[in-house]
Amino acid sequence: MTKLTNIVLATTNRGKLAELQKLFASINVEITSLADYPTVPEAIEDGDTFKVNARRKAVHYSTLLHQPVLADDSGLEVFALNGAPGVYSARYSGSTPMPRIERDTLNNKKLLSALQDVAPKNRHARFYCGLCLCDAIGNVLVEAVGTLDGFISNTYK
Repeated sequence: MTKLTNIVLATTNRGKLAELQKLFASINVEITSLADYPTVPEAIEDGDTFKVNARRKAVHYSTLLHQPVLADDSGLEVFALNGAPGVYSARYSGSTPMPRIERDTLNNKKLLSALQDVAPKNRHARFYCGLCLCDAIGNVLVEAVGTLDGFISNTYK
């Protein structure tokens, strides 16, 4: 197995970066993010699963940056909505550029609106995350998926 000392996290989300830096600190692995590479072209996330999108991002960025890359794709699958918003979770309310907090608010409001006639007991949902780690030349080292089941509440705070 390849020993990694620096990994680029395929995100510009500072919160996600801080979480991973804390997790990897004890094993002496430095975690940086795409914020350190503002000119790198964005990966195209047109896969039909979170796992596929995570792989596409990891391969894309590792081959461009020539560094190991850890990428994720995650979102919400609501059973009463036939799995929606699914891979479209981040852009469920549209794709107009706006700050993340505003986008999250619009996505949540749209989700609650779509569920307004669904009884609380039928609001089963799953948070799904796909992860992919590539080496510095785009070889996939590790892929993983995880889920967390729950229910969608009736209100948004």
